[in-house]
Amino acid sequence: MNENRESDLPILTWIKGFGMGAADVVPGFSGGTVALLAGIYEKLVAAISRFDRKFLHFLRRRDFLAAAQHIDLRFLLILGFGIGCGFIVSMLTLHKLLKSPVTSPYVLSVFLGLILGCSHFVLESIRLLKRMAIGDWLLIGLGIAAAVGVSSLTSGLVESPPLWFVFLCAVVAICAMILPGISGAMILMILGVYPYLLGIGHNLIHREDFVASFVVCLVFGAGCIVGLLSFSKFLRWLFAGYPAQTLSVMLGLMLGSVVRLWPYQLIEGERPDAPTWLITATVLGSAFVLYSLTKITKRT
Repeated sequence: MNENRESDLPILTWIKGFGMGAADVVPGFSGGTVALLAGIYEKLVAAISRFDRKFLHFLRRRDFLAAAQHIDLRFLLILGFGIGCGFIVSMLTLHKLLKSPVTSPYVLSVFLGLILGCSHFVLESIRLLKRMAIGDWLLIGLGIAAAVGVSSLTSGLVESPPLWFVFLCAVVAICAMILPGISGAMILMILGVYPYLLGIGHNLIHREDFVASFVVCLVFGAGCIVGLLSFSKFLRWLFAGYPAQTLSVMLGLMLGSVVRLWPYQLIEGERPDAPTWLITATVLGSAFVLYSLTKITKRT
């Protein structure tokens, strides 16, 4: 019933895709979370998982109609177009806001609040699966340590990361983007390439340093394809067999990413002058908004 309704209303699919794309740019709020809130998560995961041997069999037989129906191509194309539109709009907006010492601390504060709100969502998801034990808290601690450690190791790669590292970041981030509760942009923030990739997107659209930026974009896109087709099945296996443990590690990664979101970090060599009370209110406000959204969704 829901799938037929989605097929009859492509504009709704596009809007949900737009929300997913916009969310994927924001550290702490994933496109997978938006898909879950919008009621299309299971359909999306099912469509992605159908890039399998049966799909290749249809292609070898040149039965393109059967191949398209097998992966629900119409749904994926409309959703993908919406994701692309939302991603571009959000990326251009955030690039300008993060470059300004005036607006950057508030943007980072919103990111921090979203991570806190989303962390509560993940913690509740773990508690619904099982009673929290010492092992779960240890996995959370392991995730925090990994995020902090990777953040410190990659601090020097922010300005000009090598292409192999961009590819690796894409492989990891795309897997996070399709999972509810963890953000691909947050993973890029932990790995230290988030501001750099925002700048690459800005350069492409404004035709600045176009060739080099286009190469980086191609490498990142290739990493996304490899990660989506290879590791998404592995992640589904983890969630099928060890859901609580997997979520525990992800929760730790989310909390550990906070070190990248300190609102008073230097921007363009200048330390932002923002009132502490307003920064605190921004963090708590964005956390409350996301927390409220997850509560409302659970009731509907």
